Amino acid sequence: IFSRGPAWDDAKPANEQIGFKEHSDNLRRLRAEKKISIGGRYGDKGMVIVEAPNEVEARSLFASDAMVEKKTFTLELNQFRPFYKGTIE
Repeated sequence: IFSRGPAWDDAKPANEQIGFKEHSDNLRRLRAEKKISIGGRYGDKGMVIVEAPNEVEARSLFASDAMVEKKTFTLELNQFRPFYKGTIE
């Protein structure tokens, strides 16, 4: 879950925030590598569900994400444990 961090500038839209282009490039790369199952925005947060064998690997996917590094976003990781199969394979 990505939330607005201390470096977020309320006077600017999302696409003008520090590190936005690099963040978008990282998400694009992770989608191409089939690491992201689903992603979206809700309210003022963003959420992606990634495929990773453990938390260390999941964190490594965003370790060099520009918006996380520059504190434009904060990153919260939670294990997703589906209790029934839906439409995401």
